Amino acid sequence: MSDEPATQNPLALARKLGFSVAGSIGERAMEELELCYASRLLPMFTDDQVTRIRINLLLYWKAGFYKSTLLKEFSKTIPLATVNITSMTLQKIFGSIDPKQRSIVLPAFTNNVYFVLISELTALLGQKDMKEFANVMNQVLEGEQVNRQTLTLSYQIDGIAEIERCKKFGVRYDPERGELSYRPDVCVVAASRPLDNRYFNYLFRSGYFSRFHVIQLPISDKEAHQHIRKNYILDTSLQQCLKELNARLAKCKIGVMKRPSESLTNDLFDELQKMAVDEVSGRRYLTLSDILTPRVKDDIIRELVAHAFLRMAAQNGFNDIVELVYTPEDIAYVKENLYHFIEFSLDPLIAPDFITTRSCSKRDAVKTILLKTLEDGLDHETDQVENEIKNQCKVCTQTVYNAINELKKEAAIESPRHGFIKIRDGGSGHA
Repeated sequence: MSDEPATQNPLALARKLGFSVAGSIGERAMEELELCYASRLLPMFTDDQVTRIRINLLLYWKAGFYKSTLLKEFSKTIPLATVNITSMTLQKIFGSIDPKQRSIVLPAFTNNVYFVLISELTALLGQKDMKEFANVMNQVLEGEQVNRQTLTLSYQIDGIAEIERCKKFGVRYDPERGELSYRPDVCVVAASRPLDNRYFNYLFRSGYFSRFHVIQLPISDKEAHQHIRKNYILDTSLQQCLKELNARLAKCKIGVMKRPSESLTNDLFDELQKMAVDEVSGRRYLTLSDILTPRVKDDIIRELVAHAFLRMAAQNGFNDIVELVYTPEDIAYVKENLYHFIEFSLDPLIAPDFITTRSCSKRDAVKTILLKTLEDGLDHETDQVENEIKNQCKVCTQTVYNAINELKKEAAIESPRHGFIKIRDGGSGHA
């Protein structure tokens, strides 16, 4: 997709739009949101009818740094039905019966809804029965059949017309059992500030968070200072361009979409395992099986497939695709951001009190050594720096690569020429 003009590249446009709203924070968030959007347009794998294709996304970082704004502004680029459930009651979220009106209250996840927004998870949780919310929401996040029994059985609703009305939206009602049933097909995108232990522990143990691809960003004091000084202004022209591209994407159909082969993805998972081994080493409260779960594997597959779709659609002029084909470009894209798939499992920043014995991650340790090594301001050969760091930290190549890549994105270091890195002017102050 890198060869496509910027005006025809959905990910490039999403990054630019996000940067106009919130700098590098927005750039990262909207890139992930665009991948989430792409996943909702995909069919099931033709050779795998079990693995979920939809990406559910949870954005977490400190309060006051654009999360709700980013969700709101990105939602304006989605040309498909979207609903925000943050302020809804459980009855409106999951469906119920109105005895006074003798009618069915449709759930938020009817068959004409494609995206569900939770602009602030803590606001939603504060007024809900957490057990009921988590149990039913887990089914929604997996796209599973929801069977919801109403509080009072055998409500007499107002005739066959009411039942037929609901069927049009994919909702069925069994009056004898007092049960609503439906199968959601939505992508859920949410944002959250820190959660206290009571909320986090329950949601974590219920599997709620594992059904999201969590994007967490630590906001440093330096970044906070930058955002105080810099005026970020939404670029409405970019927003309109992305909306137009997303409308074209929504019409782009795929004939055949097979699951990426093991021969294609095993290199990714080998590198992921090496990074996970680095990070688990020395942490008594974590094992490799805590990090390398099938859900993490599926998160990677979903992002790989979404990227392949966006790349092929752009290259194909947004015409229908006979068969989705995966290329080294798709693998390279996922590999470049591999660490963020395990970051939440290693250190869930969303719960500041969850782990009292947090260790500095190997990635962060490598970043610190890198900055120290480059503080002389000279050009350093990348391979030589990598070998020095591996001798000091005993980490794999992918961990070093990931640290270098992140420091480049943070504008702390740069590549003045091929095969060399150096600190950027003012980069030594990054923390």
